[in-house]
Amino acid sequence: MTSSLSKAEHFSAQLTSIVLHPLFIPCWTLIIMLRNSNFTSFEVPVQSQLTLIALVLTITFVLPALMIFLMYRIRMISSLTLQLRRERPAPILITAIFFYLTYYLLKQLNIAPVFSFYMLGGTILGLISLFITVYWKVSLHMLALGGSTAAIVCFAWILEKPMLPAITGMVLASGLTGFARLRLGAHHPLQIYGGYAIGFGIITILYLIVL
Repeated sequence: MTSSLSKAEHFSAQLTSIVLHPLFIPCWTLIIMLRNSNFTSFEVPVQSQLTLIALVLTITFVLPALMIFLMYRIRMISSLTLQLRRERPAPILITAIFFYLTYYLLKQLNIAPVFSFYMLGGTILGLISLFITVYWKVSLHMLALGGSTAAIVCFAWILEKPMLPAITGMVLASGLTGFARLRLGAHHPLQIYGGYAIGFGIITILYLIVL
């Protein structure tokens, strides 16, 4: 019974880590913004939403994931989960480049300026995490979720809408992910809390500077 429960918990933790992987977070953030905005202020026609989601998913998840998988296949990294701190800088840099590409394309197309700025913030956060990773194995999951939560809070402020279900959901998802990462032994508590605080703080500061 104990063994079965342990396997179930381990599977749940892995599933949570995959569903809320840092490469998925921009797409989840976009969906939340689309679901909670009026389309006039968000500047995304209803018929363009699926196209926008597909574009963001392709650039922020599919392409960097393929690059990281290629690195794994040619043995530049030993694991797709990037357990070793010394193997993290290159995948983080690749991700930051694709995040910036997303920001640049959306800015050129003049689509969803609030979200495109979030992608710029994600690029900056990626570069900051690149520097941190040289010295410390911060939780990239929690960095991403902290930044996303801050973006949703700032988005609610811009729209002057409480968006309590979305914000509450993000906080709960963050807590669940933090627990999952601890359960898998991927990080210790300081790396979890520190990652979330850094992500939330950096994105909040960036939005406050612009606003």
